[in-house]
Formats: sequence, C-alpha cells, structure tokens
Amino acid sequence: MNGDIYKFKNGTSTNQTFIMVLNHATNNCVTIFDNIGNGMTGDITVGYDLNEFELSNILEMSTFIMANN
Repeated sequence: MNGDIYKFKNGTSTNQTFIMVLNHATNNCVTIFDNIGNGMTGDITVGYDLNEFELSNILEMSTFIMANN
C-alpha cells in the first residue's frame, strides 16, 4: 500500500533506516529517517531494495528516534 512506513530488516536498536513507500510499482520511496547511510530526510529515491525492508509504523519510528537522538 502506498504511504506505508518500512524499516531496514538489518537495522539495530541504535542504527536504523525508515522509509515511506510512495509507489510500489516504481519502487519510489522517501527517506524519513536514516542514521545508517546518513540519507537526507525528505529525499525521494528509487534506490532502495524493498526486499531489505519490513513493514513498520509511525509509533515504532518515533520510539526509535526518541530513544536514539
């Protein structure tokens, strides 16, 4: 579904990447948070392999950010 939040499967409790998928057909995503590759928040990209990500949610992302920043 478009607008879903995903997190990197191999992320840790202190290093993680969160993205929002805008369009699954074109693999179009926006970076929401990334302290693994230091991606710029708000960058729109098609560079992520979605097989490396799993479904997440805004609560999980905000909890992670509050615990690590």
